[in-house]
Amino acid sequence: MALLPQYQRETYSECDMKILCNIAGAPQDSRASMKLALEDIAAIYRRTAENSVPHPSTKETNRELSSIAKRAAQLAQQIEDMSYEASLTFEQQNIEDETAHIDGVPSTASLVLSNEFQDTDTIAWTLEQGDIVNVLRGIERAAKSGIERQSPQKSGRRLNPGLDLWMSNVAAIWKDFSTLPFSRTVTDQNEPVSPAARFCAIAFERLSHQTPTSRVMLAMKDHITRHRAQER
Repeated sequence: MALLPQYQRETYSECDMKILCNIAGAPQDSRASMKLALEDIAAIYRRTAENSVPHPSTKETNRELSSIAKRAAQLAQQIEDMSYEASLTFEQQNIEDETAHIDGVPSTASLVLSNEFQDTDTIAWTLEQGDIVNVLRGIERAAKSGIERQSPQKSGRRLNPGLDLWMSNVAAIWKDFSTLPFSRTVTDQNEPVSPAARFCAIAFERLSHQTPTSRVMLAMKDHITRHRAQER
């Protein structure tokens, strides 16, 4: 019985299965059972990919935080150096926001912050020019600290839990159908050479043709590294 029928698709043709069996050194009469196993883990991959929120790479996160820090610093400096005429606009907005707060119709976009704890007689705080600058400097510092706290991620690549799970599953399938080692040998351009690497590249290309082969090979490397560490 097929797993996850709602995610089942016809991923592998008979020609694909003949090629994959040949690469694995598996008997051709095992094609049907290998196809069923591969179709099942393809369905698992589709479900995982559908339910997974994309994780940005460390490089992408750092770029985002760097942009926030830069803009916050620029805006803080601009507000700190703004002319008297420009500052009058903020004073006028403060008056309008304070009036709205007193009337019980405060806006979420406001320079007046409610005292939600009600632990003092103060019902609200008004953000003056210096307060706004301090908040922006705090945002800048938080973003820069975030960059420093980021743990390095190999190649700055995105995490792909669906591919990682598929690789673990396909390794088990390889073990069931092939007597060859699940080893990874690639060229300098990450093109697969060893039988297991070629098997993974072809099988995943049929499932997700937009994923670069190099990414599949990196996932294979990560899986083998984790597996070896567990065996120690």
